[in-house]
Amino acid sequence: MRYTQVKVTESINDKNIMKAVFLAGGGGSGKSFIAEHMFLTKDGISPFGVKIVNSDYFFELGLKKANLPMTIKSDGSEVYDQQMAVRSDAKAKAQVKKNYHIDSLLPIIIDGTGKDYDDIVSQAEELKNIGYDVSMVLVNTSLEVSLERNAKRARKIDPNIVTTAWTGVQSNIGKFQKYFGRENFLIIDNSTYFEPDSKESEKFLDYLFKMGKKMIEKPLKNPKGITIIKTLEDIGGKYLSDLFGEA
Repeated sequence: MRYTQVKVTESINDKNIMKAVFLAGGGGSGKSFIAEHMFLTKDGISPFGVKIVNSDYFFELGLKKANLPMTIKSDGSEVYDQQMAVRSDAKAKAQVKKNYHIDSLLPIIIDGTGKDYDDIVSQAEELKNIGYDVSMVLVNTSLEVSLERNAKRARKIDPNIVTTAWTGVQSNIGKFQKYFGRENFLIIDNSTYFEPDSKESEKFLDYLFKMGKKMIEKPLKNPKGITIIKTLEDIGGKYLSDLFGEA
């Protein structure tokens, strides 16, 4: 049922364009799982048209290519420095991908931790100035659950880093809610494990889909975005660069 209620549309008339959802939550919170079921992003293809921007994808590819361990230990070692160099490169590649999607006016999911409030707000303000509507989904778990899930991941993170990120996210919840507003801020409690195919699991997945659909299909409210879409329609353009040239 979840997979048959939407269809793909591709044009500047698609009501899902110029939407940005920030995905926040510490390591082990299950953000990828939540995004997959809210916006049906499995295999990178979503009937809502959303695109995931996540530097972790490039980070893991880079670690494998460089034959570096997937476990990240903040110990100041040469290996750690090499891993961080790969991470910087991954962030740069994710930014290029993000810019491409924005030029195409596509709805995007920006996957991050949310521990750095100022960084999130800076990105959100930039997107709003372009014409995007912005919102946030904060995936919350207990610290115990985050640490437990992190220990089971292929790419493990130093528990101290997980704890620091979790603490940072918790301290920012109130500020994020105030910045994005109640209508554009959603907290998902992902601490509970549900047996696959159980009634509880299906109920939770249906809830995620319902909330994701509601969030991404809201009519665009940003006046700048509305003006851009109208102008592009008038000139027969499809991309921001049709108006402003290549960045």
